[in-house]
Amino acid sequence: MFYNYKNKVSVFLITILIFLCYLVYLENSRGDVDGTKEDNNGTEAERTLNSAPFDIDKLSESVVREQQVKAFNATSLQLGVGDIESPVSYRPEFISPLEWEVLRRVSGNEEDPEKSLANYINHVRFAKQEELWEQLVETNEVGRRHSMAEQLLANIPSRVKNNNISVHHAQRLQMKLLSDLVEDPEKRRSRISEEADKIGVIFRVEKIVSVLGG
Repeated sequence: MFYNYKNKVSVFLITILIFLCYLVYLENSRGDVDGTKEDNNGTEAERTLNSAPFDIDKLSESVVREQQVKAFNATSLQLGVGDIESPVSYRPEFISPLEWEVLRRVSGNEEDPEKSLANYINHVRFAKQEELWEQLVETNEVGRRHSMAEQLLANIPSRVKNNNISVHHAQRLQMKLLSDLVEDPEKRRSRISEEADKIGVIFRVEKIVSVLGG
């Protein structure tokens, strides 16, 4: 079931490693300009987010790939849960060590590092669960697929609110999920309207549902 995801991991690793190297370069450059890499004026949040050791030179592609797949698999257990709140004091199981390092470094440059870290983590989980749902569509695991669909629907409003996804993407995803989740056309129309309202969208659903086969 995770064959397609494993094929995508190598491309992901190349991209994320390049990005991480760039972040390390920026951090070192800033330290050289300032004459120091840390001073007493830094906030407690910044010190916390940058305290954990991470040696990029010791990264093994095979180990990192294994960690990525393990973290991806862990998202299937994240059902019936809401957003993770800040501050985030430990790495969630569905976030790999490499992802954790990148998210910490990126959020450390934001105005509110702790809040940004929680937002990034929630979005990564959402993206992985969307990928997992798409893979489940190709299987006969209806129960798992529907549970994941409900989880995604519950989290779409938060992702829109936090500007992680556009309203357009949210609408399209809602309709894709509900076309599989709700078989009865009338109930589907009603549910589409309900979910659209949660992201601040009001529209006539009859024409759109007809496209989905309702």
